[in-house]
Parts: sequence; structure tokens; C-alpha cells
Amino acid sequence: MICWEVLEHAPDPPGLAAAIAGAVGDGRVAVVTVTIARVGPCVPTHLASNLVWPGHTHEHFSGCGMGLIAAGPSGRPLVLRKGCSPDPRVVRALWWGQDRMAPRVARRVGRLVRGLLRVGK
Repeated sequence: MICWEVLEHAPDPPGLAAAIAGAVGDGRVAVVTVTIARVGPCVPTHLASNLVWPGHTHEHFSGCGMGLIAAGPSGRPLVLRKGCSPDPRVVRALWWGQDRMAPRVARRVGRLVRGLLRVGK
């Protein structure tokens, strides 16, 4: 499942994460991007009430049984698998700042997403 730039528009991002997790079958993957930290006149559809959530998107999914298995530069996109534990290296990289690792991580995430789209998972 692909959820591209949707959570920042939802009045209840954790609830939407739970709905997405419920729709994804065991062992299947969701690819999620979010720009939840941007609110203002240039992005009027982003809800100011969501400003408490930046940096915590993967936690919404983790609480619903989806583990973070990969993340692109600056945490976009997040690749989450249903029924698996989060990869601690990926979670650490989110908190330590992935910009140092951006080229390598971007290639890994790109290959993973292209492979998933090819096999229909």
C-alpha cells in the first residue's frame, strides 16, 4: 500500500495509521511519506493540530503491528512491514539524522520500493 502525503491532512493521524495497518495483510508492506511539520498559509490543508506528530510517524504504525524496515533520506519515505519488528538500525538513523547517510539509504530504499512494486507486494 502506498500512502503519499496523506497523514498531515487527517484529523487523527494515529487513527489513520491504524486503518492503513488494518488494510495491509501480514507480511505486506506500506510505503508512507508525510510532511507533517509544515503548516502555514502555503499549505492550508495541513492541520496545525498535527504539529505534535513530526518524527513520530513510524511510532503510529509500530503500535499497530507494522515495523519500520527502511527509510529514505530525512525519513521519507518510510517503508513498514506488517507483522515484523522495527529494524533498530533504521530507527536509530531517523533520530541521528540520515542526511549523512542519504545517498546510500536513498539507493537502498529505491531498490526496495522498486522491487516491491515489481512483485506486487
